[in-house]
Amino acid sequence: MAKKNESRENLVIVESPAKAKTIERYLGPGFQVIASMGHIIDLPSNDFGVNVDNNFEPNYVVIKGKEDTIKKIKETAKEKQNIYLAADPDREGEMICWHISNILQSKSSKYKIKRILFNEITKNAIQDAVNHPAEIDLKKVYSQQTRRILDRIVGYKLSPLLWRKVKKKLSAGRVQSVALRLIVDRENEVNDFVPKEYWNVKGIFNISAKDLDGKLEKISGSKVDIKSEKEVTEIKNELLSSEFFISDIINKKKTKKTPPPMITSTLQQDASTRFKFTPTKTMKIAQELYEGIPINGESIGLITYMRTDSTHISSTAGDAVRKYIEDNYGKDYLPPKIKVYSAKKHSQEAHEAIRPTSMELSPDNIKKFLNKEQLKIYSIIWERFIISQMKDAVFDVTEIDILDKEKKKYLFKIEGQVLKFDGFYKVAKQEEKDKILPDIKKTDKVDLKDLMTEQKFTEPPSRFSIATLIKTLEKEGVGRPSTYASIINTIQKRSYVIYNESKFFPTKLGNLVNSLLVEFFPEIIDVKFTSTMEESLDLVEQGKKEWLEVITPFYQQFLKELGKASREMKYMKNQLMEKLDRNCPKCGSELVMREGKFGKFISCSRYPDCKYTESALDEKGKTLTCDKCGGKMLLKLSKHGRFYACSNYPECKNILPYSTGVKCPKEGCNGELLEKKSQKGKYYYRCSNYPTCNFVVFNYPIESKCPKCNFPILTRKVFKGNVYINCPNENCDFKVIKKKK
Repeated sequence: MAKKNESRENLVIVESPAKAKTIERYLGPGFQVIASMGHIIDLPSNDFGVNVDNNFEPNYVVIKGKEDTIKKIKETAKEKQNIYLAADPDREGEMICWHISNILQSKSSKYKIKRILFNEITKNAIQDAVNHPAEIDLKKVYSQQTRRILDRIVGYKLSPLLWRKVKKKLSAGRVQSVALRLIVDRENEVNDFVPKEYWNVKGIFNISAKDLDGKLEKISGSKVDIKSEKEVTEIKNELLSSEFFISDIINKKKTKKTPPPMITSTLQQDASTRFKFTPTKTMKIAQELYEGIPINGESIGLITYMRTDSTHISSTAGDAVRKYIEDNYGKDYLPPKIKVYSAKKHSQEAHEAIRPTSMELSPDNIKKFLNKEQLKIYSIIWERFIISQMKDAVFDVTEIDILDKEKKKYLFKIEGQVLKFDGFYKVAKQEEKDKILPDIKKTDKVDLKDLMTEQKFTEPPSRFSIATLIKTLEKEGVGRPSTYASIINTIQKRSYVIYNESKFFPTKLGNLVNSLLVEFFPEIIDVKFTSTMEESLDLVEQGKKEWLEVITPFYQQFLKELGKASREMKYMKNQLMEKLDRNCPKCGSELVMREGKFGKFISCSRYPDCKYTESALDEKGKTLTCDKCGGKMLLKLSKHGRFYACSNYPECKNILPYSTGVKCPKEGCNGELLEKKSQKGKYYYRCSNYPTCNFVVFNYPIESKCPKCNFPILTRKVFKGNVYINCPNENCDFKVIKKKK
């Protein structure tokens, strides 16, 4: 660490400003820590940015708005001796470090540039990283660059095709399209599913003066497969006339194994199942816990890095959790040594699982420093880490086999279990209930007291939930820990799927886009192909494959498919139109529902020959009548915003402004706020009594409600880079100032 007489000759560059102060405090006076605020250089946002004729050379540019950040980094680095690049410990972080290194490298520079890696923001981890710096891993950089170029090729070349053929502002990502296909294929399975009838048979047997349930398991040595009422009636009659005996009693132990510690996918699955959190929300909260929470005036990182697919834990962390288990639950709950879980196929073992950084920071001890959502996420990470290093739970299981005496054809099975050793259930909730059987011997008499039959039907596969979709993506090797949240967010944002009642349903648009991609780009959205591509990226990172070996054949095949699709794909825009049971009042043709940049609207199916349009709906449910001719006033959309126009146009040209239905907050004014649109395309809201009342609200849409008084509008002003948000309600003092960073 820095000596007392040292100046701040060392510079550490991290991604997030939230980390900077904490790390600077851990390193002491010889270090200055600044943030790059994520990526500073990337492929251009308004250009393809890849020279495919020159070995796919990427044209990296400074990200708009990051000029000042780069200037600050360069100026701060000038007088330093050592530059430590400390972006996140993954491929994307390595790419950020590489870009920063490139802008700092010059012949005149005197400093040394080093890469440091840490999985947790604790004093020991940070100091150890600085004491053992490394070089930038170019294999990781090339792996990430390959992924970026592949995604750019698909997104930049394929999306415009969908704009032309289907609808504007669509996107087709290399991985998101595979996720969409999984959802569409599952929906097709559900819709095509034909239920099959089957019957269960349960016997109530009296043994040792107790009535016990036994399920019919086998008939003539084969698994029960009763398909009709006629068949079950014949079996029932035969059983009712039979006598039974105990053919076997099997006593055995059943072990319920501990689950491994959290990784990104299981954290997102658990948070979705338990708390209904989206993956994006879960990762945001986990990021806060990782970067540091103020505890007693000091920011402390509570968990290790949250983007990981490795279940590995360090020996130090293993020793700490074992001591915690022994101190709190006793030696009986401690396995002989640290438990090691098998690695997943694609996992990066250099990383650790998601775990607490200190066993002294239990959820109970620090809950007053966490908000409710942070406490929920931290608690499930904490619990999973502890139980992953406890002994397994053990059940004593008893199985009693009952046969009919005469033919020995029908085998019933009675099962019971008792939790013999609770193991990790000491901490986690026990999932399986005890079913205690009486002390039974093979010689005990068996009487069939009752027989019950139940008609059942096979059920279709379940639609994907957030948890099961992530689990499937992980299982199939599609995407990586850092991408699950963005994949799910993108397919919802593009209206390809909707999430309703905790299940994904493809939309009409999603079905259409998927069908076109399956037809013309079968490889790109093939699950196995995408998984193989992920394996290739792993090989690039391991130095076992050159990155051009991955991109070149992919691009050649993609170009062929793109050319064929451009020539043969039909225009599908009319497929998205919803036909209405009404005719155009202007020309008599059929009316259809369309979607434009202002939202949904109704128009003539003969557009552009007939340009009749009307609003799809009036949100407030009002029925307005024209005060000039008595016709119906229709809600219209234009570049100037929404307004009401007479349905008898052009004979009647009466129009009315669109009222939000929100009363003007000015005291003594009885006007309503009207929606307006400026020449720059910004919505604003003005009192209907203008100019008598000059109340006006700029920038914020009508849906932005005040969190304090629930008033439907907030005002927003920008002054010297700071954003001032106020509630215009004179009876409310809500105010937020977002200061310029």
